[in-house]
Amino acid sequence: MPRFLAIFESVCQTMAYAHSRGVIHRDLKPSNVMVGSFGEVQVMDWGLAKVLPSGGAVDDQAVQRNEPEPVLSVIRTARSDADASQAGSILGTPGYMAPEQARGEVELVDERADVFGLGAILCEILTGEAAFTGRTVGETQRKAARGDLAEAFGRLEGCGADPELIALAKDCLAPERDDRPRQAGQVATRITAYLTGVQERLRKAELARVEANARAEEEKKRRRLTVALAASILALVTVGGGAAAWQIQERQAQLAKVETTLARIQTLRDQAAADGADSARWGTVLAAADEALGSLGALAASSPAAAWPHYARRLPRNRHRPSATG
Repeated sequence: MPRFLAIFESVCQTMAYAHSRGVIHRDLKPSNVMVGSFGEVQVMDWGLAKVLPSGGAVDDQAVQRNEPEPVLSVIRTARSDADASQAGSILGTPGYMAPEQARGEVELVDERADVFGLGAILCEILTGEAAFTGRTVGETQRKAARGDLAEAFGRLEGCGADPELIALAKDCLAPERDDRPRQAGQVATRITAYLTGVQERLRKAELARVEANARAEEEKKRRRLTVALAASILALVTVGGGAAAWQIQERQAQLAKVETTLARIQTLRDQAAADGADSARWGTVLAAADEALGSLGALAASSPAAAWPHYARRLPRNRHRPSATG
């Protein structure tokens, strides 16, 4: 589709130039458009072309007054030896002919007939068929003469093309010539504006895609960073929790050892008190007290908040051997 529309734009520009020089083609159709191997576009077969009077189109006011058509120049080729400007002559291809041309109203055929042909070409680009179709050439020509475009408009409405293209095709195919664009230059302007708009939309879509990809990549980076930070925090918590658990277990072991030593001291003290002044037993008590003090020192170094005064009160207050009385 983009390639066909670019070709169609070139055809419109070609006809815009011809119309600016007062020449109409009168047989525009896809088979008269040739595209070269390198993209060059040529509008062919000007055998039915006609040079309009100086100043542009046929004098519409003279036609309305039923005055005879002025003598015009006719471009003649080998296929157009007959006079192509005689009233009642039907020349062209029915599927692409403007209604006034299909009715043989030669005096009404001007640039707007070529505009109709451009619309018929665009209709075929969009729908795959010409403006007028029929089982026979005669049926197609009768539809063209009546300007029966209901089928073509229905196909355009259902083709799925952009609204701008459908509107342009329908404007060019207006049954009444006064409802069509005046010259091919106006058609060229509209198709060029459409193609420029398409390129702009494509450019914006590409920029939006690039921005979306950049945002997605940035979001991925943020997520990876978040996951890494979460893993680090989890590792720290795990390590810290393990260390804290180890410290708790270590303190509990030290406390248990202190408790055991204190219980042993209590037992030894009771035994020493019962034996009176037996220095050997009191020596054992003092040795056990020294051991308890060492354990409490280690516990206080690892946890200053430990219940040091509580345990200290339970130890003997001096290392002198007690007297026999106490």
